[in-house]
Amino acid sequence: SVDLQKCTNEELVNAYDNTVLYTDHFLYRIIEILKTFRQPTVMLYVSDHGESLGEYGLYLHGAPYSIAPDVQKKIPFIIRRPIPGGACEYWNLKDLEVILF
Repeated sequence: SVDLQKCTNEELVNAYDNTVLYTDHFLYRIIEILKTFRQPTVMLYVSDHGESLGEYGLYLHGAPYSIAPDVQKKIPFIIRRPIPGGACEYWNLKDLEVILF
């Protein structure tokens, strides 16, 4: 396990940035694979929580919802779906909020 008390803010942000970079790489590879399919495909990417990187003295996640900052409450969410003509459109959580509410 990692002792967060011994990590600098820069180290924590760097670790987070690296995980985002890897996730971006992974999703790119998935999209490239989906492009090879002959049938239209939909990709849904969703996370279970956001992260805090020092906002209000909080790190990572897990604060009670009533006091958690928005960065912990707003989850990563992407939908990729085909549209006529062979192109694809991408939706994020804000797009979905507009559609549903």
